Amino acid sequence: MVAFKEEFPYLRCDSGQLFEFNRDWLHAAITRAADKAGYPSWWLTDHVTESIAFYLRLRNDEPVVAFSQLSQTVRYVLKVIGYKEIIPHFEPAPPPISISLLDLAREAGTGYELAFFDLLEKRINRLVETGTNPLHLVCFVREKLTFTDGLERLDCSLR
Repeated sequence: MVAFKEEFPYLRCDSGQLFEFNRDWLHAAITRAADKAGYPSWWLTDHVTESIAFYLRLRNDEPVVAFSQLSQTVRYVLKVIGYKEIIPHFEPAPPPISISLLDLAREAGTGYELAFFDLLEKRINRLVETGTNPLHLVCFVREKLTFTDGLERLDCSLR
């Protein structure tokens, strides 16, 4: 995998799986840790999140950063700014993973629904084994509608 200049490096978890960095995910992990440490609506969450994002962007010479190294960096920042009581509560889960249903459909090829659902089940099972939460399914319909001209408005939701 290649991480391009001005973009974030990928994160690698212990299992070897690669994840894209996601600011919202990091913000949520820091928020949870601060809440558990007794700082609800902690005023520095946005600043710490942006500092880590800036740090990762500077590391564009490394296409992959270990997930444990990112966690260690967040803990270091919390210690340096004087909030070491948050550190024991910072236990981020792997970032959310997206599965493109369109890509799975293409991969299934002439196997149609049987192959598609088999591939989907295997992909989800692998993610469950790595502790991934949340999981985003990139919807075929939404992707197709994005490229459809002439649609003024269409509300679409998935459950």
